[in-house]
This record gives sequence, C-alpha cells and structure tokens, in this order.
Amino acid sequence: MLPGIVIPLAVDILLWILAIASSLFLLFAFFRYILAPVMHTLQDRNAPPPKEGYIQDIIIDQKERRKSVIVGQLDGTIATRLVGIKEDHLRLDFLKERDLEEYQITVESGGPVFFRPPHARHLEMMRGKEVFESRELIGHPASFRIAAMVRDGRPIQYVEFELSTRFVMNRMGEEKMKFLLELKRIFPGLDSKTRNKKGVFSFSRIKVEEEKASAS
Repeated sequence: MLPGIVIPLAVDILLWILAIASSLFLLFAFFRYILAPVMHTLQDRNAPPPKEGYIQDIIIDQKERRKSVIVGQLDGTIATRLVGIKEDHLRLDFLKERDLEEYQITVESGGPVFFRPPHARHLEMMRGKEVFESRELIGHPASFRIAAMVRDGRPIQYVEFELSTRFVMNRMGEEKMKFLLELKRIFPGLDSKTRNKKGVFSFSRIKVEEEKASAS
C-alpha cells in the first residue's frame, strides 16, 4: 500500500479560503448580472405611471450649462407608461448663457405634439424644431399636448404638460432659475386595469361628451 497523503494544515486552510472566495464571487456575479437586472425589470414594470400634478424640477448646474429632459413611454426623464406615446416623444434642451441666468430652450418632437409657446393663446401642432428664451416663460408658461392619438388634426388621447419657471436661492446664496415641468392632464384618463406585460397602460375609453369638451 502507498502511504496516505497528508495535507499540511496551511494548505488546507488556503484551499478553504479559495473555495469560500470562489463561492462568494459566483454569488456576487449571479446577483450582479442575473438577479439584479431581473429585479430592476420587474420593479420598473410594476412602477406606477406619473399622476396629474406630478412636477419634474429642472435646475441647470453652472458647470454643465446643458440639460435635456425627455418624455417617453418607458424611457427618458419622465416615463408616461401609456399606449401610443413614443420614446423621445418630447425633448426639451436647456442651454445656459455663460455667467447669466438666461437660457435658450429648444423643443423637439418624436411624435405628435401640440405646442403653445409663451405668450401664445392657442395650441398648434409642431411641424419642426421650436426655440424660445427662458425670460419668455416668466408669468407665461408653455404648454405641450403629447398626443397618443390624433383624429382630424386634433389630439384625441394625450398627456398635457406645462413648463413654467421661478427663481430660487441655492446653497451659495445665489439666485437661480428653476424650471418646473408639470403633468397637468391625462385625457381621457388612464385605465388602471389595462397594465400589460411591459407595464404600459391604455387610455380610458373616450366618451362623446368628453370628446366634444376637448374639441372646444
């Protein structure tokens, strides 16, 4: 018989340490690359859509000078989670003037958007890029109807946002312009029982009287 092999204690401890480290690494890799993405997807799918009255605060840092806010279906700054809304449906680009609290705001659409600029009275369907200055918003908000359905040139199902501004003081005691993008209306409403596998909801059914009121 061959004599039995005796493993030194130090080697035995080292092997146990390697085994434990390998197990921990495998657990970490499983959580990081498999479990975490699945949990994030489920959490994102089950997240509720924004409600009327939701406000997205927008403050542009002095160093960056540029900021974009995007409204889409599941991606972007604001996810409406509504059928018919496209990704990048509405894009607002803010460009700050150097050393001044003045901003140029560029509006672009990736789907049907009805836009009322500051000082204007009526909503008009966007045909291209729109540009205006932040000072125009003072006391005169801009409105956006992001249309999921358009019939005869007017929105039938839409989400309406209003962009306004006010001045606030930052931690340095400096006066800064703050923009507020508020969800004013979901027309004709959201059907909470229609969530699909992607977490997207349908609009409520359109009633004749509601459609007439929207047209007026």
